[in-house]
Amino acid sequence: CILLIVDLVSQWSAFSRQTIEKNNLSCGLIGGFFASWRCKALNSQGMRIGFVSKVFAYIVLLSASHQMSRIIPPDIVFGVDWAKAPDTFIRAFLAITEAISIVENLSDMGVKGMTPLAGFFCRKRDLLTGAPANQSQPKEGPK
Repeated sequence: CILLIVDLVSQWSAFSRQTIEKNNLSCGLIGGFFASWRCKALNSQGMRIGFVSKVFAYIVLLSASHQMSRIIPPDIVFGVDWAKAPDTFIRAFLAITEAISIVENLSDMGVKGMTPLAGFFCRKRDLLTGAPANQSQPKEGPK
């Protein structure tokens, strides 16, 4: 829940920063936020659809993984309860995905050095999912 909120705020900040640069404004992020709103770069319908669909998908995934952990009989091997593995996997995957999104938003805001951190999170997500190395790459920030 906290990562979703941080992602939303960082996305708003990235839009604000881009609006400030595109329109050559001399204001802070709050002024850029209002300028983005006036320029329709931030519109409530687009943000609402994106955010609500993300929250709905997360709720479905988390509910399904929690139900799976309740249905699967507990089987403790090497001190690990394998019935909780699907729930743990889904939670870790969603947390890493949100962390990647936050880092990409920070990069879009102009924070230097975020690309290596995004690459780190992408490699962790690939390791978690078993995807081949270098399959997912972070998006490039502003040049």
